Amino acid sequence: MKKTNSQSRKSQQGTRPSNKAASKTSLYQQITDKLLAQMEKGVIPWKRPWKILDNGMAEVPTNYVTKKSYRGINLMLLSCNAYSRPYYMTYRQAQSQGGQVKKGEKGHLVVFYKTLTQQQESGKDKILFWERPSVVFNIDQIEGIDFRQPDLLIGQPDQTLLNERCEAVYQNFPAPPRLVNQQLDRAFYQRSTDVVNMPPVQAFTTPAMYYSVLFHELTHATGHTNRLNRDDLGAGAMGSQSYSREELTAELGAAFLGAVCGINQQDQAIQIQTASYLKGYMRALKDDVTLFYKASQQAQKAVDHILNRSYETVPQPEENDVAESV
Repeated sequence: MKKTNSQSRKSQQGTRPSNKAASKTSLYQQITDKLLAQMEKGVIPWKRPWKILDNGMAEVPTNYVTKKSYRGINLMLLSCNAYSRPYYMTYRQAQSQGGQVKKGEKGHLVVFYKTLTQQQESGKDKILFWERPSVVFNIDQIEGIDFRQPDLLIGQPDQTLLNERCEAVYQNFPAPPRLVNQQLDRAFYQRSTDVVNMPPVQAFTTPAMYYSVLFHELTHATGHTNRLNRDDLGAGAMGSQSYSREELTAELGAAFLGAVCGINQQDQAIQIQTASYLKGYMRALKDDVTLFYKASQQAQKAVDHILNRSYETVPQPEENDVAESV
């Protein structure tokens, strides 16, 4: 039987989740299911073995066409995939570059925002946004394009330069919390005094561990009323949903900042510390399917505040006329 043109196109596009399937399972549930599947294997989605580029930055999931790195929940979702290089495209982007998704390949879930500007009675515009699922494909799933990728770092990163980049994070933090070394055996953020206490770097097994802990506490500090005024900061007892969400926000914020600086997330000390909290996060995720999504959104806002840049709600690489619905 001869295939119709529409059938031929469908067979060439690879497998994508259907609209019917997406309607049966909420977007948050899809996100949670994917992340829990990794965590149940002992894999920490936000502590992935990112390679280091020759410019010293971590090679995080990036849209090949726009050259923009994925952010927030999309960074986490795509970091779960085991490809040789983390570059992605939508189906339409692949076509626009003269390529084609290989037959039978499955797309990977990402989320982008649609916006609507609504004028209020006061005359001021209010921007409303909502999430939409989309799919992207890794360049290993695409044929017909001569992909050119950034060079990777040969050898080990320069520790001095790495330390300088990490120190610059705190130095560039607008109106940062005060950094003290009053208690040498524990790191914490105290909201009432707006102080981050850090043991000296010599107290940590590696510099990477020191800066990861510092970034964790700095992320907490962004929740202060004079900054992002995050409701979860100090709102709940240990084990509560608000406590879990705030701790996960700080964990993700530390990982995002580490990627900016080029910290090796596979540092053994970092992995051991995070693994101790893994079961607690898994329980919290099973109780609230929105937890990881909300925490990743809060973490991205925190990182943007620390780095003194505007939080972007819209410009995900999939949206600009190349988005494809799940």
